[in-house]
Amino acid sequence: MCKRGLEQFLLNCGLTLLLVGCILAAAHERPCPIAYRCADVEEVVWSTDGSKCFVWRNGCHLKNENCQRLNSRREELREVTKEECQEKCVDACIEIYSPVCAEYNGVRRTFSHNCALEAHICRSGETYSLFGYAECGAN
Repeated sequence: MCKRGLEQFLLNCGLTLLLVGCILAAAHERPCPIAYRCADVEEVVWSTDGSKCFVWRNGCHLKNENCQRLNSRREELREVTKEECQEKCVDACIEIYSPVCAEYNGVRRTFSHNCALEAHICRSGETYSLFGYAECGAN
């Protein structure tokens, strides 16, 4: 009887360890299962990956980006000061006209290309969102 009890105990321990292992493996597969709902409040946050400056409408958007980065096993962005971030702004863009439409606070604006949009966001801190790949009037 004692031997059967020990076998049952070991079986239960083995199953428990297997379950814990599966949970940990699933957590490792997708370390950040959350997608935050972000308010439309503008409290600009600056971040970098070490080579490029990223500007966010607020900290919630940065949290979402870092969750996606964790899930795709990319390095998280680090929050920095505006000045530190702007040292990494794009200074020159290729002069090919490939217009994009972006929106900021309900106003749409055409930029000559995506690089010009990113450079403007980086220099101004205006958190434009890409609206379309054409002039704004064509959208």
